Amino acid sequence: MEAQAEECFARLMRALAQEGGSFADVLKLNTYLSDMRDYAGFDAVRRGILAPLAVPPASTCVGGASFTTPLTRIEIEAIAVIGAKA
Repeated sequence: MEAQAEECFARLMRALAQEGGSFADVLKLNTYLSDMRDYAGFDAVRRGILAPLAVPPASTCVGGASFTTPLTRIEIEAIAVIGAKA
């Protein structure tokens, strides 16, 4: 689980960076786990990634997700607003 969560966050970081953003621009994280027993592993990675932020984004986690590939155990989507700070 930890490796898949780290990969998801790395991909999100790359996508944010391509647009000139970072996790500080993320307002909401939605995470889908195939099995909620994986929550602790995911949460450890999430907490490490978000630890530097003064205000972490809102976060929702849903268990029981089915994915198109059997080895996939997690999907994370982020809603971010980049460049809107005044």
